Amino acid sequence: MLYKLDHILNDIETSIQDKKPFSIARLGDGDIKLLFSVQNGGVNSWKFRQQGIPFNQANWIYNLYRISCNNANYVSSFDMYFDGSIWQRPMSKGMRKKISNWKEIYAKAGITNMNYCSPEVGFLFFLDEPKNLLTIMKNKKICLITCFRSVEKKLIDQGFNVSSIIVPGRNQNHFRMYKSTIKAIRKQATKYDVFLVGAGSLGRGYSNCVKLHGGVAVDIGQVFDAWAGYPLAKRVKRFLVRTKSLTFRLTERTKQFRIFF
Repeated sequence: MLYKLDHILNDIETSIQDKKPFSIARLGDGDIKLLFSVQNGGVNSWKFRQQGIPFNQANWIYNLYRISCNNANYVSSFDMYFDGSIWQRPMSKGMRKKISNWKEIYAKAGITNMNYCSPEVGFLFFLDEPKNLLTIMKNKKICLITCFRSVEKKLIDQGFNVSSIIVPGRNQNHFRMYKSTIKAIRKQATKYDVFLVGAGSLGRGYSNCVKLHGGVAVDIGQVFDAWAGYPLAKRVKRFLVRTKSLTFRLTERTKQFRIFF
């Protein structure tokens, strides 16, 4: 079942209030390509290098995805990219074939969780609306898992109570810090009301660790990039624009589709 944004936000809010463990496994196209490459006996060297994972850890990361996705409250569905709505996006033939076969790729990977969400839910959590993830997090204790040190200050300037666990960025040896990061999460999982995670492929493991140890983790992915001052990802530029705060606004063309997500 594909759950809508408002339902997931309510679930996050309830989980924070009731101190109920929670996580989202928010996968994107790159994650589908990674799973596909391992399944077909070839490692996507560019993807592994970008994520800071050694090639010889392909099976390890493959299993990490399976475990994290199956333990999550929600996992990404990709059907929306092919329904002809605002989500439709240009893709190469190879990319289209992989993503259109996402259910088969999930099945081969042993991902059986069918509580589906939009892969763009990270951005949608911060729509410029009366209720969003920012309003839910007001007066809450927040931990960021990100490579962007500057984002903590931006949230503090907006009045949030924030600390950070800093991880390596793209094309760095992220894997060598994985165990120490997991150790830090275990010690602090219930110290914070919510963890915001944006840490690439290894972030799936961080979100899962938070939930396993009693905390609430929300994977927001490239929202951290946008907050750090980088351009919006090309795939979302068509339906989102920045506001002067930390939120995003639907473009005029896409406002009419709000009811569908």
